[in-house]
Amino acid sequence: MAEAMKWKWLIVLYKTTGFAGFIYLKMGPVLCRSLVNHPSEER
Repeated sequence: MAEAMKWKWLIVLYKTTGFAGFIYLKMGPVLCRSLVNHPSEER
């Protein structure tokens, strides 16, 4: 029973991290670009 629960949580963890990783890959470049552009805009 405990083994099944462990696998269930591993699958949930994998899905959530996979979703976060997907968002990070999509938004990462945009966030980096905005962070790089902000200092030049303030000058």
